[in-house]
Parts: sequence; structure tokens; C-alpha cells
Amino acid sequence: MEFSQIQAKLMQKRREKGVLIAAHRGTFGASILQNTKTAYKNALLHGADIIEVDVAKSSDGVLYAHHFGTEKQVFGKDIDIRTMPAHEIDKLVSINALGIPVDHSLCRLDDILEEFKGKCFINIDHAWFNWETVIRALQRHNMQDQIILKSHVDDQLSASYKELGGDMMYMPILKNGADYINEFKRVEAFELPIVAAEVLMTDQTAVDHAPELIRYLHRGGYLAWVNTLTMSDKIPQAVLEQFPENVRSSPEIKGMLDMLREGKKASFCYGFDDNTAIEQGMEAAYGKLIDMGYDVLQTDWPALVRQYLLERSCQNHILP
Repeated sequence: MEFSQIQAKLMQKRREKGVLIAAHRGTFGASILQNTKTAYKNALLHGADIIEVDVAKSSDGVLYAHHFGTEKQVFGKDIDIRTMPAHEIDKLVSINALGIPVDHSLCRLDDILEEFKGKCFINIDHAWFNWETVIRALQRHNMQDQIILKSHVDDQLSASYKELGGDMMYMPILKNGADYINEFKRVEAFELPIVAAEVLMTDQTAVDHAPELIRYLHRGGYLAWVNTLTMSDKIPQAVLEQFPENVRSSPEIKGMLDMLREGKKASFCYGFDDNTAIEQGMEAAYGKLIDMGYDVLQTDWPALVRQYLLERSCQNHILP
């Protein structure tokens, strides 16, 4: 299938649904664990159009659906699966939200892809750490019309993606609120199969510039994607000071830490997040983002977003 046909399929889904919903690591809780087949099935039942799948690679090259750094949460152990061979990872016992062991092991990416082949769009996160391994694995499954990859804006990452023959849909993650459009143009110059841009808004400047960026994206036939996750409600100053300087100084982390210091919730959408939707009403969060022109809302609570869209009759909201 030609890229133009693949892009047209995504845009048609956008027109049919009004706004697309991406489910962060599926929809999980209790004994339904993040980044599992059950969590992704649950997300689709809750109205998601896209499932977000994190990917991590074992020490012997096997790809798993897993967000590295969450091992303590998933297994109750201070481990890093990236340093472990697959046969050891497969024996790990997971715990549920109550800390109780459950009969579940990490899902291999191959199994996830086969399970959801032909069923929904799939956004693969953290693939840029292992471009070649991930791209080759995805190409084996022949799912170019479903897969959306992404990465931060980096010339080396863009060049590598192109050199490896990456033919899956792609979106850059934009961070520089004061200069979003030029940041996006850096990626456009590599002529990648771009379909969208994920926009991080971590300060008022970003919020002010987002509508201009979204108009630029729409003129080019791209979708605007925003992440509505609530990262943290509050954090002690002592914890802030423990962050390494290179982490504290990165634009998205600096923005979130500034939000926390100001007494705001830390998020990638400057407070128009899931918790705000629950506590203050969905219009105060999802409504504001849709009014800005966003086409894709990535959320932990797809059923809430779907209900809001139905109430708002967003099916009539079409691309300009």
C-alpha cells in the first residue's frame, strides 16, 4: 500500500470520529496490567481508536511491550529488563495494582502485533532507542497501514529512520513552544512519512503558540496529537533537587518541574489533563484542547473522552 493511501486511511478515521482517542499503555488497573493484550482490548472496549505500546529490548534482542523504568511497579523489583536475556524476562512474575502477584508475564511485541493486526492503529513509543530492531520487526508483520512511530526531534534520529527504510507512519515530538513550526520543519526536511506531530505544552508560551502550529499542521495535511496524562499532582522540593542536571534542564522536564513548583499538576498539556477533566469537568481540559484544534487526545481514560465527544457531538468537527 502506498503511503498516500495509508495516510488517507488515517485521515478518513479522523473524519469519521471527529477526534481520535489514543489509549496510553492500554486501559489498566486492578489485575489488568499496563502494556498487555488485556489492557489494549479493554482500551478498545472503552472507545479508543489507537493503542499506545511501549517497547523495550532484552539483552539478547527480543522486543517486549514494556515501558522501561516501571519494573518496580510491574514486578516489585529494582531491575532493568534491558540488561536481562529473554528467558529470564519470561519467568518474571508481575504484580497487580494492589501489589498481589498475578499469573502474567511480559508480552512480546510480536504477539501484540499479531493480536491486533487489522483491528486498530498502534502507536509504538520508545522505538527510537532501537530503530533498526524495531523497524525490521514491524516490517515482518506487514502492518504499515496501522503502525505510527515517533521520536524526539533530532537530525540523527531522522536520518537513521530514513536510512533504515522506515516506511511506517511517523510523527515527531515537538517541545519548543516558542518555535514549534521551525522545529517541525527540521523533520519535514528529511521527507519522512509524517502523518502527525505530538505537541508537548509545558508552559504558557507553548499554549499561546500551539494554535498557530496546529493551523500549520492542518494546512500540510497533518494531525495534531496531544498527551493528556497527569504526571504528578505535587512533589517535594527535596525530590526535585535529586533530578540530574541534564534531566532538569530538558525542555519538557523543566516545564513540568516548573508547573509543580507553581502548585500546578505536572503534565504534557499544561494542566489540560485527565485529572483536571475529572475534577473540574471535561470541558475544562478536553474541551480546551479540542477548541485549540487538536485531532488526537492520548489519555489514560478513553471512556471519559469518548463520552465527552458524544456529548459535544464532535463527529461534526472536521479538519479545516
